[in-house]
Amino acid sequence: MFQKRANPNTTPVVPPPAPKASSNKASSGMISFIGPDVHIIGNVIARNEIQVDGQIDGDVACKKMVVGEGACLRGEITAEHVRVHGEIRGKIDAEIVMVARTGCIIGDICHTSLEIEAGAQLEGRLLRRSSGGATTEPQKAIAAPVLPVTEPVA
Repeated sequence: MFQKRANPNTTPVVPPPAPKASSNKASSGMISFIGPDVHIIGNVIARNEIQVDGQIDGDVACKKMVVGEGACLRGEITAEHVRVHGEIRGKIDAEIVMVARTGCIIGDICHTSLEIEAGAQLEGRLLRRSSGGATTEPQKAIAAPVLPVTEPVA
């Protein structure tokens, strides 16, 4: 009664092949975006670049990171390159750190190269890495001993 009859003029539908897994070379230019309406609570790990325009409450590990104007990140950042236009409350550990005039960082910055534009706000320690990758702690200044003044002998 309700049987389907095969139409001899139609061809069977074949699903498209599954996409192949991308190699690291193909995905090297990928950027992950966190939009202004997104609030992440937890850690974020990415292989490549992250652009944050929203909020993250947690640590971030990636290759390159851009913190956009209006973005707020509370946690530690570990990356090769970090560019800050928004607000970061936490430690930054990166080879290259660039802080734009709109950037605000409250926390320590461990770096090899640091660029700060006029108008940027920083509160914390700047720890420059040595060539071996280890950070050098800032040294306290030690006062030189005071020597008595002697009169010249005539």
